[in-house]
Amino acid sequence: MKSICLLVPALVLAACGGRPPDIVPPVQRATLVNARAGSGLALIDATGTLAAKDQVPLSFKVSGVIARFAVEEGALVKPGQMLAELERAEVDSGVRQSHELSVKADRDLERAESLYADQVITRERVEDARTNAAVARAALTSARFNAGYAAIHAPGPGIVLRRLAEARQLVQAGAPVLIISNETRGWVVRASLSDRDVVNVKLGDGVQAHFDAYPGKVLAGRVSQITRAADARTGTFDIEVNVDVAGLANPASGLLAKLQITPTSPAPALIRVPIECLIEGDQMRAWVFTYDAHSRRVKRKPVEVAFIDGSEAALRSGVSAGESLISAGLAYLHDGDVVDIVAP
Repeated sequence: MKSICLLVPALVLAACGGRPPDIVPPVQRATLVNARAGSGLALIDATGTLAAKDQVPLSFKVSGVIARFAVEEGALVKPGQMLAELERAEVDSGVRQSHELSVKADRDLERAESLYADQVITRERVEDARTNAAVARAALTSARFNAGYAAIHAPGPGIVLRRLAEARQLVQAGAPVLIISNETRGWVVRASLSDRDVVNVKLGDGVQAHFDAYPGKVLAGRVSQITRAADARTGTFDIEVNVDVAGLANPASGLLAKLQITPTSPAPALIRVPIECLIEGDQMRAWVFTYDAHSRRVKRKPVEVAFIDGSEAALRSGVSAGESLISAGLAYLHDGDVVDIVAP
């Protein structure tokens, strides 16, 4: 009867989740990790698109009807290669007209100088003829210059990204008809960041770029440009990331890229632990089990979580760098349990 009476309190305590102090807890099996000091800033995620560093819109300097295109979209071009040209009739006619006017102005000047020498006209009339001849020559130079831009030539090696017009179409002077990339300037990923993120990003920060079109491929890059004025429509800030596309087969402008930016801006260091060390999270608070190697027992401690960064949690308080934490086998642990440490 006495042994039954002693057993009842023990069962009551067990049912309430505790253990009598005179009962040795069972030995649990668990794995360990060490807390480490790490960056106080989380990785910054962004989505952007791949593009050539230089995308050049090309246009005719004069208006006219497009005679033909010599290239199609996606074509590789060489420096100086002819890409498109206008119908020459109107352009050449303008050059001939300017030439005839210049010849006439020279004849008028020669006649005026002869009449002035015979004291038939005043010197003022000679100066007027000289001015008219100079204006006519300048108009001829301008017409010849414009005629030279009635055709579009590639400014450098590149790829034709887009064709914005068709043959026989009337285009105005300066209206883009082709967009080409300059392949010598490399490729960039253009993305947008919120104000909370952009203040922590600096030129030269490391970036990893993942492309849906190339599963498993990760390109390393660096932040090369940051705007310091927000977009008026979206309120975000544009950045450019230089990437090496040598590992991609047939890179194309417009490919979707997912970026992970590692900020290097100064921030107070925080304690980093694997996220699986946390239990019973409540907003920014959670608990962990620390391990004492001498007693082989664990202790349940509260921690303050600053943020979750991928597979890690950044902690503001609760544990110190180098402290041993239980990372697996947490489900059946209680404060004060003895554990056997096993390999992960």
